[in-house]
Order: sequence, then structure tokens, then C-alpha cells
Amino acid sequence: VVRCLLIEPFPESALNEQAGKMLLEDYEEYARHAR
Repeated sequence: VVRCLLIEPFPESALNEQAGKMLLEDYEEYARHAR
């Protein structure tokens, strides 16, 4: 289950609201911050 969430996160229920919002609205920015 955890591995699946890391591969394909569910942004609507993210613990970090800002990261979830960024994933939905600006994936490139999200990917840059996630590294």
C-alpha cells in the first residue's frame, strides 16, 4: 500500500495540503520541490 502511494500519490487527501495542491496545479514545480 505504501509503495503504491509513493508511485501514484492521492493529492486530494495529502497530509501536506500545499504539496497536494501543487501536485494538482503545477506538476513541474511539485517535481522540482520533491527532489
